Amino acid sequence: MNEFLDERKEGEVVDPLERLLHLLVGKEKAIENVLKLIEISDQKGLLTMANYLVNDGTDLVDTGISFLATPTAFKLRDQGIAWMKILEKLDPSLIENALTIMSKMEANLSTTEQDITIKGLWDIVKVMRDPDVSRGISKVFSVLKAFGASYD
Repeated sequence: MNEFLDERKEGEVVDPLERLLHLLVGKEKAIENVLKLIEISDQKGLLTMANYLVNDGTDLVDTGISFLATPTAFKLRDQGIAWMKILEKLDPSLIENALTIMSKMEANLSTTEQDITIKGLWDIVKVMRDPDVSRGISKVFSVLKAFGASYD
């Protein structure tokens, strides 16, 4: 590069195109590869994404940083950490069983021929004779007991 500039006479203005051509001599394969890379990047949408990040990305980052400094963000972070601790303790089979039960319950709700109507204490006593209701109430109380015990 300097050789080309050194060959010019003092005060001679170098044509930018001529200088560019001199710089590219012998690098045709590399230039071809770079152009292919740019074409593929454009086809895959990477140039559009890069353009967005360069032009609008700073606004996005500024907005994100502004939000992260709010009390709401700190509360969300704390709640997220609390939920992660809970999820780490859960047995995966428990979640699978719960989802299976919920799926069966949904199917049973759509096929139930009659709804249960409770108007008083006597209706509750009659409904409790149904083994499905009794089993369901027992599970609800088991969950409530475990939930209450978790606060100790």
